[in-house]
Amino acid sequence: MMTPAADRLLTVDQAAERAAATASNRRDADSTPRGRASRGRRGMTGRQDAAGPGQPLATPEDLAEFLNDIPVKTLAQWRSRGIGPKYRKVGRRVRYDWADIHAWLARQCPDRTWV
Repeated sequence: MMTPAADRLLTVDQAAERAAATASNRRDADSTPRGRASRGRRGMTGRQDAAGPGQPLATPEDLAEFLNDIPVKTLAQWRSRGIGPKYRKVGRRVRYDWADIHAWLARQCPDRTWV
């Protein structure tokens, strides 16, 4: 009769197969594209339509680019003064909801329509 510890022991062939499968999975994961496009984000400018509901939250860099490349430090100053769009902290990172961005823009320019 085998002991419970003996049930968990692998033969040399089984260990080699597991190692090969793990290495194969790592290669597959590493071959996927990385960067902004793989996370579903798109670059934004003031003339392009921003992400809609269900889209990822905007980073300060995304928002700065969307607002025609204003400095990211300006957004930080707006946050500290309470005059910019609503933001939220996710962990220690600042994120903006696209709906809040559009609502803030509508308040800034009431005579214009923002999507």
